[in-house]
Amino acid sequence: MYSQAQHLVNEIFEGYNATFLAYGQTGTGKTHTVFGSKQAVSESSVKHSEAGIFYRTAWTIFEEIHARMH
Repeated sequence: MYSQAQHLVNEIFEGYNATFLAYGQTGTGKTHTVFGSKQAVSESSVKHSEAGIFYRTAWTIFEEIHARMH
């Protein structure tokens, strides 16, 4: 899922706005997709393989900001 949204993260740095929307029936895994597994969230490890799109996106944005500052 994250690889499909990577282009939106790149476009943020080109001046565009981006929104990630999780839509669907109750119990279909939207929260898991957005935040990841309980283990990934409790460990606060963005690099964890089970981290959701929210944490991966935030991490990527801050890494890019850091890279552009140096």
